[in-house]
Amino acid sequence: MNVLQTRSELLFGKTIFDMNLNVGYYARVSTDKDDQLNSLENQSNYFREMI
Repeated sequence: MNVLQTRSELLFGKTIFDMNLNVGYYARVSTDKDDQLNSLENQSNYFREMI
């Protein structure tokens, strides 16, 4: 992804919905407890669906 090209396209009226973007997500939990492991799975599912 060329940042300068992307910035130029945004300045000339394109929106992020008009472009192909590379994205990533970060999910984490703070403990090894079972309820936290479900939280990690829920975070991953949420971001996969969003992306």
